[in-house]
Amino acid sequence: MSHQPTYTDQQAAAIETRDASIALSAGAGCGKTFVLTQRFLKLIEPGTPPDRLSHIVAITFTERAAREMRDRIRETCLDQLKNCPPAEVSHWQAVIRGLDSARISTIHSFCTSILRSHAVSARLDPHFGLLEQGTSDTFLRKVVHEAVHELLKQENADCIQMVYRFGLEKTYELLISLVPQQFRIEFDEFRELTPEQLAGRMRDYWEESYIPKQLAEIVESDATQYLLRLMNANEPTHPKMRERFQVLKSRIPELKNGAPRLRGDLLATLMDHAKVQGAGTKKDWDDVNVYEQIRDGFKDLRDALKPVFESLSPDPAGFLMAAEFSLLVLRVTEFAAKCYQESKAEKGLLDFDDLLLQTRDLFRRDPHARQRAAAGIHYLMVDEFQDTDPVQSEIVRALCGKELLTGKLFLVGDAKQSIYRFRRADPEVFHQLRMEIPEKGRLPLSTNFRSQPAILNFTNCLFASAMEHYYESLTPFDQQQHSPTPGIEFLFASPDDPDLKLADALRETEADWIAARIRQLLEDETPRIWSKNPQTGERELRRVEPGDICILFRSLSSVALYEKALQQRDLDYYLVGGRAFYAQQEIYDLSNLCQYLDSSDDELSLLGLLRSPFFSLSDDTIYTITRHAENLTAAMQAS
Repeated sequence: MSHQPTYTDQQAAAIETRDASIALSAGAGCGKTFVLTQRFLKLIEPGTPPDRLSHIVAITFTERAAREMRDRIRETCLDQLKNCPPAEVSHWQAVIRGLDSARISTIHSFCTSILRSHAVSARLDPHFGLLEQGTSDTFLRKVVHEAVHELLKQENADCIQMVYRFGLEKTYELLISLVPQQFRIEFDEFRELTPEQLAGRMRDYWEESYIPKQLAEIVESDATQYLLRLMNANEPTHPKMRERFQVLKSRIPELKNGAPRLRGDLLATLMDHAKVQGAGTKKDWDDVNVYEQIRDGFKDLRDALKPVFESLSPDPAGFLMAAEFSLLVLRVTEFAAKCYQESKAEKGLLDFDDLLLQTRDLFRRDPHARQRAAAGIHYLMVDEFQDTDPVQSEIVRALCGKELLTGKLFLVGDAKQSIYRFRRADPEVFHQLRMEIPEKGRLPLSTNFRSQPAILNFTNCLFASAMEHYYESLTPFDQQQHSPTPGIEFLFASPDDPDLKLADALRETEADWIAARIRQLLEDETPRIWSKNPQTGERELRRVEPGDICILFRSLSSVALYEKALQQRDLDYYLVGGRAFYAQQEIYDLSNLCQYLDSSDDELSLLGLLRSPFFSLSDDTIYTITRHAENLTAAMQAS
């Protein structure tokens, strides 16, 4: 008999709903991959058309995710084959045979297949080559270097000014960052603008968008809102302070919607009133702690308002200068972008952006190609939709057509996990499409199977206000899984020397504190971790083990400081990701050995080799050996 998994109510709704498209908002640790896999399997269960598998398209964000999804589906199908009744055996055998050709891939692989199938309509060689991410970066860098050199060779005034302003290396880096954005830049529009016209647009944006946004952020900030709550909850005894309270409470909200021409006066008034000087002393307050919080809150408000006040009347000449320089950068960027496109075309290559844009343009230009592609897809599943950009969203819409809302589409996303904004990912794209889908299809997946209630409560509290309409609270699957110790701890590290505020000093102190806390946790016998007992199979609390601990970094640029701290506390660890593997001493030692074996004239590699554990010679010993020799090689041969 086939094994039927158990679903939560939320999972069941996401897996079994058929008469509406689904936009599933799936929090981390909530079983998203399980739901995707089960939804896919439901579409190909016994009784469905034999060719159903070939009409399902599942799009994942990475090749690894595509492989994992295919493997999970295969494992489940094999399990079904082992346990199914005889009448279903041939069905599951056929499904398993077809899985290797199932359309489970990244959006880029999917677009590649579309373009090769419609190469004539897409105006492409069907055998076009692909520039993978790493190769694409190298190719782009090479083309940008050549483009800059060509412009300098031509004594192009724009490029000369750019290099003079930024230096050659920064010019390269700026263009390398701008060229991939070429399809978002309206070169034709900017080409027609004079510096004066662009300066006018900049000034309008500054006054109508930038300044209002800055002021709104100040009003909505935690610091300002806390100050307002403090003033509402406390009544000063000094009449001057009461007057200041009244002015601030009534006029701070005006920052969000006050008339532009009155902003200067409003800001000046607020900064003048946000101070304790001249309005009594702390003796006039019943609670000195409240006085100090008010004083500090006033200072924070003044510090926030001052730079905005100073930028209300920017120098027109500054806008003009910025406009002139922006236009020359755009002209150089346009030339580099043209060189990049021509170089790819000459070699018959497309990069990842080209795949998306060419597919979008194919569907726009050729309705028949779009209809043929759409007709071959009965069900479209898209994972990680929060990291989708507008171009990908347009492709999805084109493939769904009139069936966009009626059951063809299954989206999974989570705005709070969107981390690819640098690739033009926009979580608003997911939100907009989700709101178009009927309410029946706007489903949550918020039961978390991974984290303790204390951690989820903290996460909900932290992100609910920060993410506005994007955030959906997570609830623990096991409400009873409480640890006897706090789920969240903060270590506020500060250097011993209060005058030492350099970033490395702060990180060094933080690293030491973290290592000390880890050592403390490992030595503490208090049960903290829920784990399944291998003998009984029951979940129970146990003490912390090294494998329970993970340190996450925003980047690995300073990871050596943390490694050093862990080593000093005799804590074993291993590093995942980044370039740190190649920065380890063992790798340097092996590299020096290989380089010296390759070239015996490589004195630097020989020196590193002698100082390594292979020979363990001290600097003093090496100096003694070489002080009378012509070079290190000669000294070693003589000795």
